[in-house]
Amino acid sequence: MKYTIIKIGVAFGISILLLGQLFAQGIRKEHLEMTNAERNALIEAYWAVADDVNMDGPILGAFGEMGTFHGNNYTNIHFSNTADTDVFLAWHRLASVELQRTMKDTMNNEWITIPYWDWTISNLKSDPLWGADWIGPFDNQWGLLREATSSLIFPVQADIDNAKTETNFYQFSRYLVEGADIHSVGHNWTGGIMSSHYSPLDPVFFFHHNMIDKIWAEWHKTHHTPGNDYYIKTDMPRYDGTFVNGMGDLLPSVDPDAIVDPRSLGIFYAENGLAVLDKYTVSNTATTDEKFGYQYTIEAKEDFIIPAGKSATMKSCNEVIMRPGFLAANGSTFLAAVDQDCDFSTSARVSQPQFVGTSKSSFVLDKTLATAYQDKSDVRISEGVLLAAPNPFHRSSVIEFVLPADSKTTLSIHDLSGRQIALLMDGQLAEGYHQVTFTPKGLSPGVYLAKLKTENGVETLKLILTE
Repeated sequence: MKYTIIKIGVAFGISILLLGQLFAQGIRKEHLEMTNAERNALIEAYWAVADDVNMDGPILGAFGEMGTFHGNNYTNIHFSNTADTDVFLAWHRLASVELQRTMKDTMNNEWITIPYWDWTISNLKSDPLWGADWIGPFDNQWGLLREATSSLIFPVQADIDNAKTETNFYQFSRYLVEGADIHSVGHNWTGGIMSSHYSPLDPVFFFHHNMIDKIWAEWHKTHHTPGNDYYIKTDMPRYDGTFVNGMGDLLPSVDPDAIVDPRSLGIFYAENGLAVLDKYTVSNTATTDEKFGYQYTIEAKEDFIIPAGKSATMKSCNEVIMRPGFLAANGSTFLAAVDQDCDFSTSARVSQPQFVGTSKSSFVLDKTLATAYQDKSDVRISEGVLLAAPNPFHRSSVIEFVLPADSKTTLSIHDLSGRQIALLMDGQLAEGYHQVTFTPKGLSPGVYLAKLKTENGVETLKLILTE
């Protein structure tokens, strides 16, 4: 049996149900910004959905099915010579959401998210992504035949910025993304199955395509005109985590124009320590409580709405900020909290203050960090509060933080291997607001970590040093 999602504004039961099945809200972050708990839950979920029978690899479960579907339908997904049949970006966006939904359901864990692989900063064989704690072991255990090669050079940010200047969507999708290094290098540099039509069998496939999806999301913010369609095609083949395809049937098709904004699927992208949640209405379509987790700053604003009768939770290891435009309606249920152990899926110790609301109509905060600490009535959720501006930076960055109590405090800078490269503060500090200027000397451009250690715990913040 085949169904087609009705394109615009039709209150049709089948279409609403199908859209609900593919909905998988969450905050997507760069893999280096994931907490240890998030990473471990994701790796466990990959195993579970790959083969829930004998754990021998992607032979049966959703992974194998999706890889086979991608290979068998490759020409319907890739390298369209006309805009009439192009679905490349939309298909891969949907595939990642569908796998994430399958993972959430399989593990009964709504906090699971698939990250993106920012190969502009992580493009070496020695990067943590390929190590034992990340997806390195999948190579041998699943026979992925990776051949990571240094003969290929990944695009740099300037290449991405140049692609995003193209105003014609088909030209952007087909020639500046799919047919260019932005798409091809991630596949061919990794090698093995990743360079074949069955590339979804390698877990890094979804990391790579989420990076591409992030680039599309940024293009959308700049160029999309409300009411205009990107796609001529009104349906596309899809895989949604079930096994219908294995029975020889096509799955329900989806209009690619229905998902051109990742927020239509509840997906938000975080970057450089900030996740902005905006222009979204909580629907509880696939879960009774929508969960948004990010270890750094979560900022909800500008028409992020939790209607009456709906429920949402935001958890951070650092801070949650509600700015003008955020609305938790009377009768909604909303929890914002800082989780001290950074495992959002558990009932962990929660830093104070926290906010649990079921009645207030809105929350507004738009203050500097220095003054926010003095106002005990605000709803900034913080413990340690570690921020930096500017970030990314070139010459120097001001790092600021708030201590909830007097404490022995160290503030240090580390590279991604964990090696300390600078000690900015070390001593007893009083409760309240503090700041220090970090001026790197002799450091190469790249990603570094600021670590604030107090008697109450440890906070970290990613710093990006540009050329």
